Amino acid sequence: MAPVPPHQAPALCCLSLGFPCPWQDQFDTVSDADLQSMDAKIVALTAKVQGLQQSCRHMEAELKELTSALTTPEMQREVEQLKAECAGYTERLRGIRAAPARVTPAEKEQVHREQQRYCREWRMRKRLVSDGAVCRNP
Repeated sequence: MAPVPPHQAPALCCLSLGFPCPWQDQFDTVSDADLQSMDAKIVALTAKVQGLQQSCRHMEAELKELTSALTTPEMQREVEQLKAECAGYTERLRGIRAAPARVTPAEKEQVHREQQRYCREWRMRKRLVSDGAVCRNP
């Protein structure tokens, strides 16, 4: 198909691209200096957009951090709750320290020896069962 001369052409063409596009002959030719200045403006605006996007991401992160943090009244309630819990533990510790019946080192050693003996017996029984020496259904 032959190109249509500019004086007969409509304002838009859709011959090869499949969508309306302007005829290039309608526009003045642009000098190289103008193109370079436009390119410089594009680079400057692109840098500005990237800076603004980075600033926006930083502010969004800061906003997320602030919204997830506790407010002052919530923090005060948390501190009061922790103080009450600490006071309860202090009272409990004071009661334990004041208790007259404490475990002597000899009693502690005896309990430790008994625990070791029971563990040895348990291991021995476990080994017997796993080796098949003991059957559940005779």
